[in-house]
Amino acid sequence: MVKFLGLHNIKLKGKKRLYFIVMQSIFYPDERIRERYDIKACQASRYVLPEKDGSQIITVLKDNNFGDNKINLGSNRAWFLQQVQADTELLEELGVLDYSLLVGITELHSDEKNSQDLASLVQRVTKSLHHGSPEKSANHAKSTGSTLHEEISHSAATLPVNGVMGSLPGMVDSDDPQTDPTVHHTSTGHGAEADSKYNMIANIPGLNRRLLLNTPNNLHIVDGEEYRYFLGIIDFFVTYSLKKKLENLWKKIRFPGQSFSTVPPKAYAERFKKYMAEHSE
Repeated sequence: MVKFLGLHNIKLKGKKRLYFIVMQSIFYPDERIRERYDIKACQASRYVLPEKDGSQIITVLKDNNFGDNKINLGSNRAWFLQQVQADTELLEELGVLDYSLLVGITELHSDEKNSQDLASLVQRVTKSLHHGSPEKSANHAKSTGSTLHEEISHSAATLPVNGVMGSLPGMVDSDDPQTDPTVHHTSTGHGAEADSKYNMIANIPGLNRRLLLNTPNNLHIVDGEEYRYFLGIIDFFVTYSLKKKLENLWKKIRFPGQSFSTVPPKAYAERFKKYMAEHSE
């Protein structure tokens, strides 16, 4: 989910007080982004007329523009689906609906597709373990009695080539079916205690981490096999109030046979998760 930086207001003479929020930009750095989408996982009123080729106007397209396309994340798909599941479960619990996934797409350069050298991995593991803070890194090294270099070198050396941090504590390993939310977990033969421990850990969203890219805004940037994606859930302030319940009834009449955004939070979350699973690979 996107980070909100502040709630502000401004009052002009003779005008009503205006409230607004400041949100972290998901589409940063934006120089190479060629497509932008706002996806709610529904159909009604979810099409925008694209600008003509060569236009300098930036248009954010919607679900019906995206069509049957897929977010091609490769080995990062398991992490993505698990994060969507964690976020939507929280939003459902808070009674929230009408949120969107912002998606920005840019092609990867050849050097970005092959960024698995040791030096690059050391930098990326540092950011992933300590959120890019040198102060945290130094303190962590002192508290464990080992050098940060040793810790990072060991972690980087054990990383699989695809760059998913399955070898570090709590990291998603896309090759392990237990970490893919689309795969049902069954007993491994170690008894009920092992299954109970796994279920407890799997339900802690904070453990869903990944190998961050060595780039600005890396919490919202995920590389697939051919494309770089800018991803983040926005607009999660709408609750299922009486007004929205009445809107739900009206839209059932207005858009027969079409899915629309104003539905109960549980239905919204389930549909959102299903859409992301079907439109990612």
